[in-house]
Amino acid sequence: MKRVARFAIVAVLAVCLLPTSSMATAGDAEQIRGAFESYRSALLAGQGHEAALSLSRSTHAYYDHVRQLALVAKAEDLQRQPLADQLQVLLYRSRVPRRMLESMSPVGLISHSIEQGWIARDSVSKIEPGKIDVRGNEAMVHVVTQGKGRGPAFLYRREAEGWRLDLVPVMRATEKPLRNAAQRENMEVSDFLLAVVERAVEREIGVEAWIPLVERDAAPDAPTEGQN
Repeated sequence: MKRVARFAIVAVLAVCLLPTSSMATAGDAEQIRGAFESYRSALLAGQGHEAALSLSRSTHAYYDHVRQLALVAKAEDLQRQPLADQLQVLLYRSRVPRRMLESMSPVGLISHSIEQGWIARDSVSKIEPGKIDVRGNEAMVHVVTQGKGRGPAFLYRREAEGWRLDLVPVMRATEKPLRNAAQRENMEVSDFLLAVVERAVEREIGVEAWIPLVERDAAPDAPTEGQN
């Protein structure tokens, strides 16, 4: 099970690559580095709202999609989603009360996740932006870890407000590693995902996690982690 926990932390750093690229202009590079630093500083400081505003519209849409799945998706529908989405849904069902989740905007959900420590600060604490490749309104930021070698790469999108970090490719890149980890543990994927959730929330999680939150009206909402 320790391998399960280690995998859950490492998977978010999966590298995503664009097929072709061109070097960034000096202006683009400066803006992207500034956007990178703004997100990193806000994340490390636990400033959820500021960090959420540094993320792309597609990232906001992804979190809203996950929020809605957590509320209404039945098991058979949820299990047709990418594994990263399934895992996020199971985590939110185990961490956030239904009424709270119903009222949250995408920015609010991301902000809450950061402030609760659910979006790992370790993912950015020891990295620096390196080479920046730009193709139109997309850019790939290759980072170095503690000044040695190349670390993961992050996708940025040019939006009306400026360059914004897109976390969706990073999340979706965990599909194969999740399946491989379940196979190594000799577990069904659904059981493996529940085991990862149990490790994250530090309590036993049953098959009720597959029940949509809107169908649990008979039971009181569970408290958010850290609350009594």
